[in-house]
Amino acid sequence: MGRSLDQVFKLYLSLKERGVSIVSIKDGVDTREPMGDIFLAFLSKIAENDFFSIKERQRAGIEVRKQTGLPMGRPKGLSRSAAAKAELAIRLYNEGKSISELMRLADISSRSTAYKYLRLKGVKI
Repeated sequence: MGRSLDQVFKLYLSLKERGVSIVSIKDGVDTREPMGDIFLAFLSKIAENDFFSIKERQRAGIEVRKQTGLPMGRPKGLSRSAAAKAELAIRLYNEGKSISELMRLADISSRSTAYKYLRLKGVKI
């Protein structure tokens, strides 16, 4: 419902104004009951804490990467299987195959990916 207690309660109050109650069978929350509001607040606070915990670990990991000089993010370039598909796509394109044909033959599921492979290898389209 939200990443913070404030977000959850803004949504909850907005729904409550419209006469909507929140019932979660899985979590045991039922705002029609007196303890429902308290339990919703408790679960929201746990979710908020979890969210900030994840962000803190992420920041710590980024800091370690920066201090050690290790690269961050996804590796540059194509994976081996993607590179093989790109090479096949180029060969098929140079043989005069249409984009649809080379997608089918090279097992490329996205037209934009097919064009990306061709552009990465310097093929004029």
